[in-house]
Amino acid sequence: SDRWDGGKSASSTMVQRHTTKDVHDLQQVQTVATMKTISAQARRDGRGARFWKNVLLQVTALLLLPSRDQSTVWTCDRAAEGPGRGLPPPFTIDMYSDNEMMRLTRFRVQEVVHLYEALQLPETMRTYRREKYHGLEATIIFLHRMRSAESWDLINRNLGGGNVPGLVRVFWDVVSFIYSKYAWVVTDVSRWERYLVRWAEILSDCDACEEGIIGFIDGTARRTCRPTLLEHLLYNGYYKFHGLKFQGLVAIVGLVIDFFGPVTIKKHDATMYAESGLDGRMHALSQKLNYNLAAYGDPAYARGTHIKHGYGGLLDQVKTFYNTNMNPHRQAVENIYGLVVRDWKYIDNWKVLKTKQAPVGVLYHVAVILANLKTLRHGNNVVQRYCMYDDLPSWEDYLHKTVL
Repeated sequence: SDRWDGGKSASSTMVQRHTTKDVHDLQQVQTVATMKTISAQARRDGRGARFWKNVLLQVTALLLLPSRDQSTVWTCDRAAEGPGRGLPPPFTIDMYSDNEMMRLTRFRVQEVVHLYEALQLPETMRTYRREKYHGLEATIIFLHRMRSAESWDLINRNLGGGNVPGLVRVFWDVVSFIYSKYAWVVTDVSRWERYLVRWAEILSDCDACEEGIIGFIDGTARRTCRPTLLEHLLYNGYYKFHGLKFQGLVAIVGLVIDFFGPVTIKKHDATMYAESGLDGRMHALSQKLNYNLAAYGDPAYARGTHIKHGYGGLLDQVKTFYNTNMNPHRQAVENIYGLVVRDWKYIDNWKVLKTKQAPVGVLYHVAVILANLKTLRHGNNVVQRYCMYDDLPSWEDYLHKTVL
């Protein structure tokens, strides 16, 4: 008989290993052959079109589902028509090498395990649709999504296949967990009080003309998709795009130590500085440490007791010397904003950042936390410039201690 019986007449089942290209070609041939066979069966039996359409979709999904391993794919060849596929192996951290993990998450295997333990994620994470993921697997999914601007289908392929909606749900569960539990670690400069005087002295020793500067302040605008409602609130004629605005105070060690936002992109940097309350926190710290602390910014900020900027207009020799010495330090530290976008590309994929559908401000906040964690472990060019490797706290101290 030329009817396909679903492989029930198979005399044996053989598991073979193929390269990715061979499997891709084989799956295409198998899919076409299976569709032709089922179509002939449908015509003979007179079954409904909707029934056979569902069968075709299920068979196609089974044949084309990728494996966890990108170099090889396990398939199951049957003697009869209608071949099936091998199920992906269960998740284990040993299935990833250090190079593969660095490509997926920006961290090595042991660093991902350490990060999972430091974040104190639950051992088992369940989404609201009852999908169950190991906490370490959820950490890898979260890091890879933040690391990549690719579609969810490609991310699913990189991670070895699975339920795409489940990956989306567990990703947002991890984002919500990190933001709700650790958002405070980048919002208050006061927790760094033990380091501030030393940072100011190091910067003063680098030929800076003014004492007490602990870091560099600046605003940054992140582009988002154009909203359908209240479009005028998210559009800025200067930037020529829709988006949100944030403010960050970056220390000379390359860490964001005070972060504020999001606010509407129409607001000026000086307005954000006033609304953030940073001036009051700097004043309280100055009185507590008996040392006048200040941040250095661009001329958009009004020069005051706790905020400084370069001089403009007609400059004398002293002011020229001040600008010449301070601007290189400010430019070096401002590269941190570029590193955040470079390492965590998902927040730069503005076409999918829809303010009415996703918490864009939360995503950028979490990306800043990840950037700080990466700096604490791997350092950056700013840390190398000031040779401050031994002065950085551990991940556990950074995430759980109120005062460092």
